[in-house]
Amino acid sequence: MICNIDWLNVYCFERGVKDAAFFRLNTDYVVESRDYGTRVFMEMFTLKDERGRALIEVRRNPMSTGVLPRDACHIRLSNYMCYGRRPIDFLRDFLIRFDYTFQSIQKIDLCCDFNLFENGLAPNIFVDHYISGIFRKLYQSRIAAHGVNTSEGDLTFHSFSWGSKSSDVFTRFYCKSLELDANKPYIWQMWRDNGIDVTQPVWRVEFSMSRGVQKLTDGEH
Repeated sequence: MICNIDWLNVYCFERGVKDAAFFRLNTDYVVESRDYGTRVFMEMFTLKDERGRALIEVRRNPMSTGVLPRDACHIRLSNYMCYGRRPIDFLRDFLIRFDYTFQSIQKIDLCCDFNLFENGLAPNIFVDHYISGIFRKLYQSRIAAHGVNTSEGDLTFHSFSWGSKSSDVFTRFYCKSLELDANKPYIWQMWRDNGIDVTQPVWRVEFSMSRGVQKLTDGEH
């Protein structure tokens, strides 16, 4: 069993203009700009290393300064870096190096990957028991489930979620090895390096927090 960050996006203030041109002129990063921004920010670009691996994503230049300050921005750690060594240190050093002022965590996903639960219970047995009502999920009543109903009548579930993506905490339990694509070999390698049997199904419990992050850091949960 191994726990990791799968997504980390922080809200910051930039000091001076830190646009794509700044990073092209002053750093060794490969800068990849997107032709369009987001519904909140007009600019978005990705900083990559010399091998083309994404490291940091920057969203800046707010659409409306009536909602956000002019120097507001979002800095997201790439998925690749989330699975590297000491990802928080890397992000913190980046913010310090380029004089960003950290304000808050905007969104964080925490996950735990395993073949079996710590008590030895197989995830497929847990699924059967959950569907039959032996196990219950407390505090989150809204549920979505996905699976396969074969022509022979067999019903197999491989993904559950509780709450909604706008909830303080959105919970997922699913077979990660079924959905993991070839573009993320670093996750497969992380599993191997930490004793996960990749020849067997790898399951994940994931907690996604956006609004709930502030409550978590404030000690309400």
